[in-house]
Amino acid sequence: MHPCCRATLPWMPQGSGNSPEWVTDRPLLPTAICHLLAHSFQQLDRIDSLSEQVSFLEEQLGSCSCKKDL
Repeated sequence: MHPCCRATLPWMPQGSGNSPEWVTDRPLLPTAICHLLAHSFQQLDRIDSLSEQVSFLEEQLGSCSCKKDL
């Protein structure tokens, strides 16, 4: 389970008995939204990684001797 699914309200004391159970035991975000956010962050990481790979390949192509033959 992603951390946002387990989050509780920070201003409510945990285990003090003063806060209603429904406030501290429920997720801060619904599970579906949490999973969507986790998937979106994974996709952003993949895009960032692919962007770095493209930049590296462009640098390598710039120094390639085969480019001079074209």
